[in-house]
Amino acid sequence: MNFAQAHNDYLDPDRHDNKADEDKWVTFTRRTNDPKLKYLEQRLAANGIESRRKGESWHAPILQIKQKDLDAAWEILTPIDNVPDDDKGFK
Repeated sequence: MNFAQAHNDYLDPDRHDNKADEDKWVTFTRRTNDPKLKYLEQRLAANGIESRRKGESWHAPILQIKQKDLDAAWEILTPIDNVPDDDKGFK
């Protein structure tokens, strides 16, 4: 199991891991706000990763991506994960 699968199991423990689930929308972020979230959406799109906002958590909008794109999406998020959401670099 890779990091993205373990993370997704934490967010959605009832999901089943099979090929049919690769096109399933899964939660990617739920504590990231704009402008960082908008920047992340742009980076995902530039790398061919489809994303959508679906609802809101207590903290921020919920960003979803397809199961098959989790590893690539984490490669994009990891370098900026600890940067504050309102950092001037995202504006």
